[in-house]
Amino acid sequence: MGQSGAILRFLAMQHGYYPEDPLLAHKANELMDGFNDFFGKVNGPPFNPTMDTTDIFGKHAPAFLAVLEKHISA
Repeated sequence: MGQSGAILRFLAMQHGYYPEDPLLAHKANELMDGFNDFFGKVNGPPFNPTMDTTDIFGKHAPAFLAVLEKHISA
C-alpha cells in the first residue's frame, strides 16, 4: 500500500472510523486534504531556515484553523 492518506482512509474504514454517509465522508476527506495542504506549507521552513514564514503563520494557518473550527463546531 502507498500514499499515507489512502492508508489512513483504509484503516478508518476497516475499524469503523470512516463515515458510510457520502456527505460525511466528503467532509472527512475535505479536512484530511486541507490538513495535507497546510502541512505541506508548514513543512517547508525546516528544510529552508531562511524561508519567510509570514504567509504561513499569518495567512494560511488562520485560514485552515477557521475551516477546522467550523467543522468541529458543526
